[in-house]
Amino acid sequence: MTPAFDYTSRPFYNERLRIERSAVGLSIKNDEVERMIRALAARRHMPMTEALRQLLAEEEARAAEAQAAEIETKVAAIRRIQQEIAAMPTISDMTDDEILGYDENGIPSR
Repeated sequence: MTPAFDYTSRPFYNERLRIERSAVGLSIKNDEVERMIRALAARRHMPMTEALRQLLAEEEARAAEAQAAEIETKVAAIRRIQQEIAAMPTISDMTDDEILGYDENGIPSR
């Protein structure tokens, strides 16, 4: 069955995210946000669009760095757990199959 509309033929379509980007400008409908963008642009001595673009790029870089740090923290925790498990004494000389109850042919022996 053919879809009613093929979005993949549209400009700015992202297959991986399955979203369609528009070439239409952004409309800010919040007075406080607009005031903040204008103040930022004035402080940086640049047009509002460029100030907002830079701000978003900085935030994206910060978020990516934070995500990488979070991943590294989790990996380090997993490595510590692996080391703890590896340091535990062996309490049985039975093979895994013997512990689970399987013979050399993989048939339950119990």
